[in-house]
Amino acid sequence: MLSGALLTCVRALALAAALTPAVALAAAPDATPPANDPGAISDTDAHVAAAAALGERLFKLGRYDEAVAEYRRAYELRADPRLLYHIAECYRELGAKQQSLFYYERYLAAAPEAPERDEVLDKITELEGPRLLRARPRMVMESDAAPPTPLWRRWWVWGAVAAVVAAGVTAALLSRQDATSVPNSDLGERRYF
Repeated sequence: MLSGALLTCVRALALAAALTPAVALAAAPDATPPANDPGAISDTDAHVAAAAALGERLFKLGRYDEAVAEYRRAYELRADPRLLYHIAECYRELGAKQQSLFYYERYLAAAPEAPERDEVLDKITELEGPRLLRARPRMVMESDAAPPTPLWRRWWVWGAVAAVVAAGVTAALLSRQDATSVPNSDLGERRYF
């Protein structure tokens, strides 16, 4: 049989072994941020940032296929237009013109006020070449559009004015002719004056 001191020691070790995981869990930081902490980063934000950072590193290393995969993974988690720009850049470096054009245009559609808009339009022009540029309309923003033509400079306004004037002149001539003619009567159509 075990002595009392040894029995107490075994019980203390068993208790310590049982409490160790609970203490470790209590001391570990929570994976999800508290709802009331505005500065906390969610799991999704952390995954997006990690995938985008890895994509950036792979792009700098020249491993564009792998960078596209990471940027796409980040875009699936959060639809950030900047990720479309990075995907287009990867495809441009790979020489895949159609894919890069697609992602550049998607980027401009998602972020029409993008700071690198002119740069992207230049890259699109460069990728399309002079022949395709004529066949494909340029994306126009409201700020790029010409101001509307004033009403008095439109052809249909002047056509309507000419029609009204012609109708007025015709009506005036017809009414003048009726005033000088002799009215019909039972006596006939003879003129007596």
